[in-house]
Amino acid sequence: MAQKKENITAMMDTEFERLLIQTNQLESFNNGEILCSRCHRQITIDNIGIMIPQENVGEIKLEFICNSPECLTSK
Repeated sequence: MAQKKENITAMMDTEFERLLIQTNQLESFNNGEILCSRCHRQITIDNIGIMIPQENVGEIKLEFICNSPECLTSK
């Protein structure tokens, strides 16, 4: 049986906080205002599945997808 390879990238809490500061999303994250772009569930430190950088008019924001299997596999 063939096994599927997956790349997993981890980051420290300080790196995550720095990313949120750089994208001006720290306050929104701390206030529970960041939602999964697929199911609209609140994103927390415990349910982050994927972070995707999005550029809009020269500004970078992170798009978040929660760790729900349905969200991780949907397009």
